[in-house]
Amino acid sequence: MTALTAGTNVTINTANASGAGSGNITVDTAITWTKAPVGAPASTLTLRAVQDVIVKEAITATWGNVVAVAGRDVTLYAPVTTTDGSFSATALRDVNIVKDGTHPLTAVTTTRGNFTTNAGRDVNVKTAALTMTGGNVVLSAGMDGVSGGTVVFDPLTPRYAVTAGTVKIYNPIGTTTDYTGNFTLTEGTTITQYFYVFGQGLPGATGATGATGGTGATGATGTVGATGATGARRSQIQVQQ
Repeated sequence: MTALTAGTNVTINTANASGAGSGNITVDTAITWTKAPVGAPASTLTLRAVQDVIVKEAITATWGNVVAVAGRDVTLYAPVTTTDGSFSATALRDVNIVKDGTHPLTAVTTTRGNFTTNAGRDVNVKTAALTMTGGNVVLSAGMDGVSGGTVVFDPLTPRYAVTAGTVKIYNPIGTTTDYTGNFTLTEGTTITQYFYVFGQGLPGATGATGATGGTGATGATGTVGATGATGARRSQIQVQQ
């Protein structure tokens, strides 16, 4: 945390072609830092995993950003708190924010920063408390264009409290969910829902002509033909004059 406290950005990346690990990043020890001296720009901790980013212990940052990027899922089982900094999670599959009997403290609290999710499939909020003050909330799901994923709030999830900010929710076209009942909006906060339309891509360029094939192998020698039948005997007639 020394580098983050000093204002230096830190990236942890599991992309290693020669590595033998699973490609996951698991936060199993609490992370806390305050950038000194305080003030913009905030220092940023980036967790970039080939497979999953799993947060099992609290992350707390003051004048700090937390960025999680996963080739599969980003899952929070513990609190993430940023003050004068932002939190973002991007996953090719799902972003999961899970509070349950095993993980009772899960929450995301952002003050004077932004909270952003980008999921190829679903954004799942399961009973975790979310709080935003003085920033923007952007929840985007179904971004892979084929899964039809959506932003999903579990029925037991408390309302997301957003003060003096904005809320934007992006889903694939055809989603009919009304999210206004999932939020408590104060001090002029507004909520807007958007829909993706994925158009068919343009045809690719014609490929180059392939190289001329090599000369074929010489054919095998044919078999000897059958012996012909014996010809008919010719008669000679002598005519006397």
